[in-house]
Amino acid sequence: MIEVLREAGYTSLGKLPLGSALCIVYVTGSLPTETLTGISSDERAFGNFDRERVALYTDLTKLVRLNPPIPVKGRQGLWEFDESLLTDSFSPAAQK
Repeated sequence: MIEVLREAGYTSLGKLPLGSALCIVYVTGSLPTETLTGISSDERAFGNFDRERVALYTDLTKLVRLNPPIPVKGRQGLWEFDESLLTDSFSPAAQK
């Protein structure tokens, strides 16, 4: 994990940006992680694939990149994002 972060320009874990939403995705399905195959060592380093975990399918054609990222309070789990909080520059139409 550290090697991948260094390649991305992060010299320490303390330099990672925290507390921001990077994008909005639309979840289309899920799958128990113990059924996944072909997971790379990089993916394993950044993920938790223990039993009773779930992998999510997303519709990448509807992904909305938030640039700049939007500050959010950190929490685990999924939540519905109020898209009315986005400015016009963040709208899905502006991403095309």
